Amino acid sequence: MKDLIVNITPATVTANFEDLHAYLSIEVSKYDIKVTEEKVKDAKKLATELNSVSKGINDIKKKQLAILEAPAKEFKRQIAELNDIVQGGRTKILSQVKIFEDEVLQDINDLIVVKELDEYIIQDLSEDYYGVNFSDLILLGSVTKSGALTKKVNDEIVARVASAKQKQKLDEADAEKEALRLEAEVNKRVAEQRERDIRAEADKKIDEAKESFVGELIDSFTRPTETPLKEQEAPIEDKIPTPEGKKLLTIDISFNILVRESAQEDKVLLKMRELLSNAGIPELSKITIRG
Repeated sequence: MKDLIVNITPATVTANFEDLHAYLSIEVSKYDIKVTEEKVKDAKKLATELNSVSKGINDIKKKQLAILEAPAKEFKRQIAELNDIVQGGRTKILSQVKIFEDEVLQDINDLIVVKELDEYIIQDLSEDYYGVNFSDLILLGSVTKSGALTKKVNDEIVARVASAKQKQKLDEADAEKEALRLEAEVNKRVAEQRERDIRAEADKKIDEAKESFVGELIDSFTRPTETPLKEQEAPIEDKIPTPEGKKLLTIDISFNILVRESAQEDKVLLKMRELLSNAGIPELSKITIRG
């Protein structure tokens, strides 16, 4: 790159600085005294003159500085022009560099995608768990000089897919547990419903037996008989054994029915015991009939 070479010839400025310096010093020193009434007018006049002299000096300075600074301003302009050329070229180069790097990064992204899909298949990952994030691996330093993915990047892809596989296994285990829980809940409800059905069927049979018992009882009471009905006490059965932890309760039931006047007492009692036994009540200690 060619360097900028600058040759500067320092400007030489000449002026009557010394003469004017001596003159002004003398003029000002004339009034370096105590101002009195007689000298106040001249002092004010000199002050006004000195102000005019100062203005004249500044005017000369501005005019001469413009002449002296012109080469410097031109120098700055030319330098700025050179910088515009340099920076414009730099911008174009960086633009081309970015285009190149973007293409390289796209190639790296493609390599990572291929490796990623291969690992999905190798590790038997479910499609629901695809989409592992590898964006942070898309770097210019992720490939070797030959254009292949570095070992570090390959190992990282394998590790991330393995992590996704582990999550899949945990989720599947949780899903299996939930399925077993739901199945157990269904089985429980089916068993409960079956038990309710069995109880309902048993209650139905008991109700049917009771209806049959009452029907047969009424029928037996309405059959013709020659012996009038009278109060009789059924024989006392042997005492019912009482197991340990149990106690014996005696339940008295009294109800009224209409029978024929010819109904026989012994037949009524026998039929009553038979019907109660069929209904599941065999332990009868006493039956009393009053009429």
